[in-house]
Amino acid sequence: TEPAPPPTSPATAEDPLPADQGCYLFQNQLGPEITITLTRRGGDWTDTFKLQPNEERPYCLSVGFYDYTLDAPPPYGALNDTIEVKAGDRFYFPIRPKD
Repeated sequence: TEPAPPPTSPATAEDPLPADQGCYLFQNQLGPEITITLTRRGGDWTDTFKLQPNEERPYCLSVGFYDYTLDAPPPYGALNDTIEVKAGDRFYFPIRPKD
């Protein structure tokens, strides 16, 4: 048996995430369960999901502006902010206590 010939070009890893969306890896580094609510500006779409302690979840969104709420039990409370999602975005979104 002869060894297989070497490849003619290096293999490239393809991004399995949608190219026309921005994707975030939400990571619960806070401790307690966190409830995350995302609302597209204009209010035509909302989604809510929970992350257990040390859980992480990939989440892809269509292009646009989104308001989000991160809600955790006391002593943490809720945090509200906005993100702009662009096609091809790939970001970590760690949720952890302030230093």
